Amino acid sequence: MTEANMSPEGVPAPKLKYIMTYQADLLPAQNINRDRVVWDAAPTGGWVKDIWGNKGKLIPPSGDWMTVLPNGTLYQDVRATVQMEDGALLFVEYKGKVKWKSHVPEKIETGKPITWEDHEYFINSPTITTESKKYEWMNDVVFINKVVEVQLNNDKKMYVRYDTYQVVMHP
Repeated sequence: MTEANMSPEGVPAPKLKYIMTYQADLLPAQNINRDRVVWDAAPTGGWVKDIWGNKGKLIPPSGDWMTVLPNGTLYQDVRATVQMEDGALLFVEYKGKVKWKSHVPEKIETGKPITWEDHEYFINSPTITTESKKYEWMNDVVFINKVVEVQLNNDKKMYVRYDTYQVVMHP
């Protein structure tokens, strides 16, 4: 292990294991005021695909109650319900921060998708809760979402897509 992957005490850094990709389709933003935006996520659809071939969809109620911080950083407050094809329900909630690069408003205006490269930062940490025996392992692990792509132009189908990774303590 390299020095950059070890703590001063010699403890190795955790690793990330890819688990799934999901997309939340979005309705137009509800701009409550200059520092509060609400995104309704589920009524227009959304999907989940994991590395084992399991699939699911976002169902209502699901959304993001976003706060715009004074410096322009977006603070996420997301709650969503995922229904897997086998009927299992997963409750997903996360907080996170989004910081766009300066050219992003132009990409939104022109309808071009915003990719992970267009962000200074767009990472959050979902917690997943379920009673399903098949997915109960998700109750006990830490996940990290990294943005893949976002479309926020009202003239296009709007969505946010993430890759989800499990944080692995012992690689």
